[in-house]
Amino acid sequence: MKKSYLNTKKSAVLGAVVSALTFASLPTMASIYDSNGIESLAKEAQNIVQGKVMKIDYKDSVEGIPHTFVTYQIEDDIQGLQKGRQVTLRFIGGIKKISDTQYDVLEVSNVPEFNLGEENILMIAEKSDGQCPLVRCSEGFFKVKSGEVFTESGRPVQIGKSSEHAQRPVAMDDEQGEISGKTLSAQAQAKGASVQQFKKAVQSAMKGKPAKEIQSANIAQRFSASIPVAMPAPAVPARAKQSAQDIVDDVDHQ
Repeated sequence: MKKSYLNTKKSAVLGAVVSALTFASLPTMASIYDSNGIESLAKEAQNIVQGKVMKIDYKDSVEGIPHTFVTYQIEDDIQGLQKGRQVTLRFIGGIKKISDTQYDVLEVSNVPEFNLGEENILMIAEKSDGQCPLVRCSEGFFKVKSGEVFTESGRPVQIGKSSEHAQRPVAMDDEQGEISGKTLSAQAQAKGASVQQFKKAVQSAMKGKPAKEIQSANIAQRFSASIPVAMPAPAVPARAKQSAQDIVDDVDHQ
């Protein structure tokens, strides 16, 4: 997980000191963002849905490993079964409260960032590994902005164009998750595919797959982490000596 967790919990961090930052990683795979790559991802999906982030919560596993619970309002579904539901998905990584004045943050590479109110398209994996329920994790996560589709890292998804053009980066506003594109050339500011173009590209890959209900995670239940994640003893980083407001300001301006 990345700094958006501090942004999401900014009000809780004010007046507190973040005691340590711990990092972990999930396996990453080569990414392809043209239509062929999208269809390849879709073939591994059980469900493909579009939804809005309604709630973000944090809870530790029984081993004490932080996890994030993200609740989506499903607005559309390729297979038509999930529309109108609220579904909660669990991801490894998040904020661990040590005390009223101390927090640990577990950041996990290849796990998406989440922002309240953001629109996403999610490719739900046929079988979750317990760490991330999406196909190839961040590769199965897309941002919808002004009717266009972007990858988790902000690259525009291109339908019917080469991956060379599809992977040109687009500047992102870290705090708001918005496309800025102010410093990029006109050539680099490629538009993302429309939501309808994206859905059309994945429909053939999903054709014939039986519709299955997405299993919603229950934050009230105890759960175990799927694999052990090394969490060294907390050490006070240099920036923890700053005031809480300085920490938040530092995060916001990175």
